[in-house]
Amino acid sequence: MRRMLTAFVLLVLLAAILPFAGDALLGWGPDASLLPARGRSIDIGSGRHLNVFDAGEGRPIVLVHGSPSQAADWGTLPKQLVALGHRVIHYDRAGYGHSTRTSVRPDPHSYAAHAADLLALLDALQIEQAALVGW
Repeated sequence: MRRMLTAFVLLVLLAAILPFAGDALLGWGPDASLLPARGRSIDIGSGRHLNVFDAGEGRPIVLVHGSPSQAADWGTLPKQLVALGHRVIHYDRAGYGHSTRTSVRPDPHSYAAHAADLLALLDALQIEQAALVGW
């Protein structure tokens, strides 16, 4: 009975460790070329960061993705707007993509929380006025 219990515990440990060891040692896991790109990490306070893409010059346009989504889901629109002479900012909202997943707010996914994060981002980028586009 003791041998069976020992074998069972070893199998459980192996099952728990193998996915992590396989990823690190054997190259298992997602193809990095298929993952969304990382932008620039912008501190928005309280130890939280947003993954931000900021390109172009001119009047700022801020693209805010819906839920669930991420900055990469805007596709080619940011490049098209930059080509038209705009500064385009799109980002992973808190809790999505490469942005901070933890929150100090009791309601991290409320409209008010996301609006406060957007305001903190605009302050960090020193943007006083911008056109907002979102879904």
